[in-house]
Amino acid sequence: MIETRVCIDDDFGPFDCKLDPTNRWNGWLSPRFTLDTARDVAAQTLRMADEFGYDCVDTIHVIDGRADSPDTVHIIEGGPSRRREDDEDDEDGKNMAVAVRINWRALDRGTDEATSVTHATPEARKAAHPGEPGGSGAARAVVVHVRWQWLDEGSDTAANVVAPGSDGLYSIGGWEWTWHFASWWCACGAGMDWHEFECTGCELNRENQLEKKPCDCGCDPAQGVFGEYDLKSAQSRAHYTRTGRYLRWSESDAQPTL
Repeated sequence: MIETRVCIDDDFGPFDCKLDPTNRWNGWLSPRFTLDTARDVAAQTLRMADEFGYDCVDTIHVIDGRADSPDTVHIIEGGPSRRREDDEDDEDGKNMAVAVRINWRALDRGTDEATSVTHATPEARKAAHPGEPGGSGAARAVVVHVRWQWLDEGSDTAANVVAPGSDGLYSIGGWEWTWHFASWWCACGAGMDWHEFECTGCELNRENQLEKKPCDCGCDPAQGVFGEYDLKSAQSRAHYTRTGRYLRWSESDAQPTL
């Protein structure tokens, strides 16, 4: 397991996580998140659902309670569905929703039957809890993953509770979503995966990219490309010590060795 950051394209993330880089699905990663990061993931999925429609995205939800809270039912609303072009019998505008039933005391004991997710029937709506469950015990949370586009095929396959592993981390979207490593870009132009702290193209690292000291020597402060910098000469290395940036070959008295 390594500590890194992951994202999906440039639109979702990045999020801090732990993962096994060899555990892959069609080349994609399977990250594990803390509960706080799972909340961040949930917030981003909800923003995307509000923008693009719930039946276009999966959403993550975090329900909070207490170890001694009474049993509760929570309704997760997915908004109106859109009729699929390939299904003339599909009903446009149908409200999507699921009901999450939680036995908080059983959850605290680690019982498998502590949670369930079903369609939001009228009975479930009537039993739904209006807010956060009461109780004075230790804080507990339930993480729910809903795939709205598959809800018509059954809530048992379209939604599930994401249980934490023995390490307390939550596997969200593993072997399902197209997670990949988030990147950071070095001043020398090299792109690195987030967990690769040292740049392989020069002697800069991820942390000393953050602050650039003023320089009045006339060098170009704009980010260059890989191979453009003099990483060897005393002049360029001294400039790096002062400013956090190497000189380009055109700005250095040294000449590249061919």
